[in-house]
Amino acid sequence: MNKQVNGRVIPKRLHIAVPHVVPSTCQKQIISRKKENEAIKLAVKEGTGERQNLKRVNKQPKQGYFYVLTNTPQTIQPQPFVDLV
Repeated sequence: MNKQVNGRVIPKRLHIAVPHVVPSTCQKQIISRKKENEAIKLAVKEGTGERQNLKRVNKQPKQGYFYVLTNTPQTIQPQPFVDLV
């Protein structure tokens, strides 16, 4: 790798252990997603499947819910201040 510093290029070296090097699965994920999308499109054209949104969607927030109390809450009163000095 080269790094440009003030108009000059300094060669940099990466010190990485071999077990930490993991091949990327990004390309495999793209190809598998394309295959799935083409299968869905073909099913829709044949009339056997229903239309779906084929675009990638970001992870959405968790679904909201109402918490149901099982027991009645207990009210606690503050204790009066006592000066020990």
